[in-house]
Amino acid sequence: MSFVRFLVISALSLLAHGLAGQTPTLVVTSNPLLEDIVRTLAGDAVEVRCLLPAGVRYGEYEPGPDDARMLAGAALLIVNGIELEPSLEQLADDAGFSGQVVVAGEGFPLLNTEGELQDPDTEPGSDQGVPDPYAWLDPRNMRTYVQSVALALSDLIPARASTVDAQLRAYLTELDTAHAYAEQQFAALTGARRVLATSLDFLGYLAYAYQFKLVMVPGPGAGLQPDAAPARMLADGYRMLGYPAIFVPADAGSRTLRFIAQESDVAMVTGLSEGPATGETYLRVFRTNVDAIAKALDPSDTPSAWHPEPLNPIAVDNPVSNEAPERE
Repeated sequence: MSFVRFLVISALSLLAHGLAGQTPTLVVTSNPLLEDIVRTLAGDAVEVRCLLPAGVRYGEYEPGPDDARMLAGAALLIVNGIELEPSLEQLADDAGFSGQVVVAGEGFPLLNTEGELQDPDTEPGSDQGVPDPYAWLDPRNMRTYVQSVALALSDLIPARASTVDAQLRAYLTELDTAHAYAEQQFAALTGARRVLATSLDFLGYLAYAYQFKLVMVPGPGAGLQPDAAPARMLADGYRMLGYPAIFVPADAGSRTLRFIAQESDVAMVTGLSEGPATGETYLRVFRTNVDAIAKALDPSDTPSAWHPEPLNPIAVDNPVSNEAPERE
């Protein structure tokens, strides 16, 4: 082997090793829902990290000491918008973030926290109520979330745009299936059984999507003791409303919730989720919410056969650069 040929082969080997070991582009999301979308669409082609710590509600994020450093190294920041993450703008400024910001929660009608449509033509600051940021609980809105993220990822990693597009089409099909499933599960509910009476603040879009009447009620808070006067008053109020179920958080404790249910003859339903936690998927969380609501409001209901499977993204063994491949 000639010395020149040895040098060429060695250089090519080093180049290939460098590409194989290249660090994937960093994408930062504000919550696990958006993290799930990125992982599903892009797989290992990007590194995705979530700002929201485990166990913290979506709307209660406060920047931690390492968040600015994480964000400073990111090429893309994906947020919900709709006033869910008011502290992120200041965090981005503090971090010197110079990448792209994608607001996923845009492009569809917005509701306020009373479940009422907001007028998009009304001047900002007008009295339309507080905007409801949990728009993804309507799968039709979730389609827009996924499409917005897919567009940004295709621009960020153009060499993997075909993979992102294939995953996008599969995801949109699953969202259509999820929407049809919910319509089927709720079809038999009428009258008082077509009411979401709840102290939870994230069910507005689901109620709007499936023509439920949304009734906000006071909930049993943490520390409420069973057989105490406040618990009895709450049970009396629930009984007077006449709804078969009240959807509440679990922080009051199981003993208190059982007491209120027995006193009011109303089911106390816990377990509904605002969105996936880290490692969970939107489709499974949505299915769990739908099944819990249908079972509580129509105990004779038998769930259908839709079991959402993970949309397994194609693994990318050798992360590629952000440059588009040259055309021949």
